[in-house]
Amino acid sequence: MSDIMYADSSRRWSLAMLEAAAQLFLFAMLFFAMVGKIFEFGMRAHIQHFTNWSWTFQTLFYFLTLGAPFIQVGLVREDSPLGRFTQFILAVFFFPLSGIVFVVVVVVSVLLGTNSPFLTDIFSRMPPTIVMLGNDVFHFWPVVFILVYYIAYRRIIHFSLNRAMTYTGVLTSAVRTTVFIIWEAFFASGLAIFIYSIIFDPHEVYKTDVWTVSGCVVALVTLTIFNLLPLMIILGLLRVGTNTSYPAAWLPYNDADPELAALMFRTERGELKNL
Repeated sequence: MSDIMYADSSRRWSLAMLEAAAQLFLFAMLFFAMVGKIFEFGMRAHIQHFTNWSWTFQTLFYFLTLGAPFIQVGLVREDSPLGRFTQFILAVFFFPLSGIVFVVVVVVSVLLGTNSPFLTDIFSRMPPTIVMLGNDVFHFWPVVFILVYYIAYRRIIHFSLNRAMTYTGVLTSAVRTTVFIIWEAFFASGLAIFIYSIIFDPHEVYKTDVWTVSGCVVALVTLTIFNLLPLMIILGLLRVGTNTSYPAAWLPYNDADPELAALMFRTERGELKNL
């Protein structure tokens, strides 16, 4: 393992620092935008809107996974306290967060399509330019953020899901497998939406006549397309969902470098002693 790391150490340090800086900037942007909205509209008005719940979840998630770039390239061991904590957050909350982000953008699109008085009220109080920019920033850009996050950290996300499944024996029981998939694809995201709906009445907050049943169907379809389907592709087609735990060497392995690929092959055959 150390031979592989040494052969690619400069690239790994550069990549980890660049990704960590970008993620820290994203966290800071989300955090200060959230604080700014609270100061502008007040805490009560802030928590009345589910978009702000989603924004808060994103802010916490990106902060709690700041160690991901260093773990992914092998600069922090995957079995260290930071490594285990980051893997837990990724395995348990990445897909639920993704589900919430997509539900928000789809529901906002439904509000736009049904001509909700809520939007008319906003345009009467704010300049159209500010409304459109705010809509893009708070509803659509989070989708871009979560997709870019997956592209950048897909190896550690896959590694975390694989380790979580193998350590808990998910695939050894149909019940465990079902519970795991339901949690990742539906339950965790739906629980946040359900708690919000218990505290606040979406019809009153968003001034919409869309039936509650219709809203549930929209959320369910959204989670099925944007959560369940990608999850099944990752677990099945990409073979993340196996009973075999990924070895530690898999995580920082750069399979795009032919020289490192040859080095990794020699390591797997036992020709290198320090793995």
